[in-house]
Amino acid sequence: MNGDEGLLLDLGSISGGAIPEMFACELEQVLKNIHDPNVPAEAVRELHVVVKIKPDADRHRLAISSHVTKKLPPRRAASGQAFTGERGGHVVAVTYDPRQSDLFRDDREAGVTPLPTPAKEATHV
Repeated sequence: MNGDEGLLLDLGSISGGAIPEMFACELEQVLKNIHDPNVPAEAVRELHVVVKIKPDADRHRLAISSHVTKKLPPRRAASGQAFTGERGGHVVAVTYDPRQSDLFRDDREAGVTPLPTPAKEATHV
């Protein structure tokens, strides 16, 4: 080959330049993850570029596949609470404690009645 018959293979020419494009897409996701306040700021992010080259039996033609993947730290777990009560004969869960409703709102407006607290079993000594 004298060099005029085709482009020399490099990272930018594999699969018509797909690797830099895939890298840019994954890098954008990494940068979004870095700026997500629900992800630990100092956690490590990774980008992996994989190029697989498989020659044919006569070693002249190459099948090339490539992909770019990312490894991101997960978002922090969210936590909250709910309280159970009764509305219209059905047990429901609500975001406020219906036992405290007298302090903050009229429980009749919310329509939720606190469930009775289970009685403790008596112990005989």
